[in-house]
Amino acid sequence: MTVPWRLIGVLALVLAGFGSAWQFQDWRYGNQLADQARLHAEDFNQLTQAAAVAQQAERDKRLALEQKLSTSEQTHYKELSDAERTQARLRDRLVTADVRLSALLDSDSTGGCDMAKPPPPAAWIMQPYAPDLTQRMLNELSPSPMKAIED
Repeated sequence: MTVPWRLIGVLALVLAGFGSAWQFQDWRYGNQLADQARLHAEDFNQLTQAAAVAQQAERDKRLALEQKLSTSEQTHYKELSDAERTQARLRDRLVTADVRLSALLDSDSTGGCDMAKPPPPAAWIMQPYAPDLTQRMLNELSPSPMKAIED
């Protein structure tokens, strides 16, 4: 049996063609995969940068809101403390005005002397007791739930 050398030559050429086509396809497919990986990495990098920018923007908004709330809280605290000081000052003025008024009333009838006061008229003694409005105002202005002065 003789093997035709032509057939072996053609078969060798066909195998060489298949091998070269295989190598060419491998090279081309490798390039496509490398390009695809590069594009994927670029897309991923862009997404990461966009997420970082969005996260920074949210952080800046949160910080601005925290500063605004802090300023608002400080303003509110200052207004409340000013109102409490004003209320305490008014309460003190009411108390001193009440003391001055009672001192004036005590010294008004005697003219500052130690003379005995005339007895009050009987009709005045029989009138119902009217509470002092200054004491009521003190009780209403008092920040505590307890009364400052009893009626």
